[in-house]
Amino acid sequence: MLLGAVGLVVAGFAYADTGPGSRQAITESNAQQGELALLSIARLELEVPIFSGTSKKTLNRGAGLVEGTSPPGAAGNIVVSAHRDSFFRPLEDIRVGDVIELQSPDGMQRFKVGKIFITDPLDISVLEATAQPTLTLITCYPFRYVGFAPERFIVRATQIGT
Repeated sequence: MLLGAVGLVVAGFAYADTGPGSRQAITESNAQQGELALLSIARLELEVPIFSGTSKKTLNRGAGLVEGTSPPGAAGNIVVSAHRDSFFRPLEDIRVGDVIELQSPDGMQRFKVGKIFITDPLDISVLEATAQPTLTLITCYPFRYVGFAPERFIVRATQIGT
């Protein structure tokens, strides 16, 4: 779990915006590039590839799956982190009830946002395993803060449909 906490803190640094990719199904060639899934929120026009880990290089390419959490396509808590000043900037307009889609080689998972909250960067409770399929998005907060942001913005969504 310590690595997960480090992932939360690492996500606070600002890096160049490489821009979101175009909407695409995760294909074999995407998987060879390390993409685990494509996260999309239609209402926010947000699309971002998810890669494994939260290193500087990973978060410059897209969103990162926090180590030790469930992978896209699996049950449990899928925890994804990205920078507030690039890929996850649109999250400042997310609302309870919004639908988030994860397209992975295992198929499409749809999640409905049930809770949005602010927490301390060292609060690792958001990484804990869940009984039901859950998607947790993490980014730094406040969104337009200059420098190392003091808090974390959390979006918690549960899977809908099957």
